[in-house]
Amino acid sequence: MREEARLVKENLSPASLARLLESYKEFILANDIEVWPVYSLRLRKVKGIAYRPYKSYEMYEPFLSSAERAANAAVCLIIQTSRLVEESPRSALDYKGVLLLNEI
Repeated sequence: MREEARLVKENLSPASLARLLESYKEFILANDIEVWPVYSLRLRKVKGIAYRPYKSYEMYEPFLSSAERAANAAVCLIIQTSRLVEESPRSALDYKGVLLLNEI
């Protein structure tokens, strides 16, 4: 379990998330995809899934029906994850007290 936690912690580094975000933004620009406005209903729906008590792949599935939806949803989720990682000195996994990666 400790090795898995280290791998997750490394994969959630702010630098790797920033690179992933940049890649998605480049994809959006290269393919002339509409960027969803910050306060659009579509983005609020994607953001809201993270706060539901029960989450599943099916909740995100409608956002994978096109390149536009998938890319914008990915950008939204990467930004959410980045903020969570930056706010916590430990990691995103410690958000609910599930795993303290500092102690590993």
